Amino acid sequence: MAKPKHVGYIELEWTCPTCGTRSGGTVMVCPTCGAPQPANAHFEAPSQGQVIATDDPAATEVAKAVAAGPDVQCPFCGARNSATADACNQCHAPLKGARARAAGETLGPLPAAAPAEVTCHVCGAKNLGTAHLCAKCGAPLQRRAAASKPGAPAPLPAPQRGGVALWWLWGLGALILLAIVIFVWLGLRSQSYVATVERARWERSVEVLGFVPVEKTAWRTDLPAGVEPLRCRDELYATSDVPTTGAREVCGTPYTVDTGTGYGDVLQDCVYEVYAPRCTFETMQWVIVDTLVESGEGFAPEWPRLAAAPDREAGNRSERYMCDVNVDGALRSFALTADTYALCVPQSRWKVAVNGLGAVVEATPVGAQ
Repeated sequence: MAKPKHVGYIELEWTCPTCGTRSGGTVMVCPTCGAPQPANAHFEAPSQGQVIATDDPAATEVAKAVAAGPDVQCPFCGARNSATADACNQCHAPLKGARARAAGETLGPLPAAAPAEVTCHVCGAKNLGTAHLCAKCGAPLQRRAAASKPGAPAPLPAPQRGGVALWWLWGLGALILLAIVIFVWLGLRSQSYVATVERARWERSVEVLGFVPVEKTAWRTDLPAGVEPLRCRDELYATSDVPTTGAREVCGTPYTVDTGTGYGDVLQDCVYEVYAPRCTFETMQWVIVDTLVESGEGFAPEWPRLAAAPDREAGNRSERYMCDVNVDGALRSFALTADTYALCVPQSRWKVAVNGLGAVVEATPVGAQ
């Protein structure tokens, strides 16, 4: 599997479980209530934010923080600290043996739409959905409503009145099922008769092959020697997981992966499409151009005759033999093989089984063992 393409970084967010304030991922202590970010306060994709591209000078410092590894939680007070810290920034206890925060979770695609406005709980002012502090009084903005997890399915729409009644659909399904049951029952149910042969019929056919020009396609590099293409167009020849000379890069929607540091890796899954000319050319080939059919009654079947020609020859042959019998005044037919066709002698008697659909499902000459 291809390694995802690294697009850049984006600062994540977290919600204080004590007061509901939403802060940037690099903020380790809630600015409203002063509580440090606990281990159970997970990082979330920002409602809206700017991606720090890999070629942005600011990305260098972010890359160093990400390379240091996920932040750790103090084993004494539970406060969050950077992976490079030796002592806790809250209680100053040594961080040796501190547990690292979880990392590697995919947080979903980058935000596309602007988030809803947030009302300041202190002064009541309306603020942009991306703001962390009130633009009027400077108070940290609280978001107590549970945020939807990125990628969660949208709720189903409420059922609407009208449309096709459910009972009508159940009735239609019952009728279809009943029809199938009746059809199967008639097919399996059969009745035996003694029938008299009315006639023996045969039909023979021969495919006619012609040596004619046909159009075929192949990659330009695979064209037969000496053949000039009629037309060519570029088509997808292969895909590669790694960049290839002349290939077209096709990438999916960027998504964010939690690094455990307050920043998210912005990645894209990409494939590289290689195109090449595929050409149509003309070549001579034997193909079916006609089918000759001969039919008749009796026991002297003949094959259709093919007129001699340098660009024509006979192909596959097929034959069919039918025996028509009188079953209580109704004419029924059944197939025979070339070896048993001679038994279908007019006025001879056969024991036949006819199913409820009128088809002969079994036939045996009277007196045959």
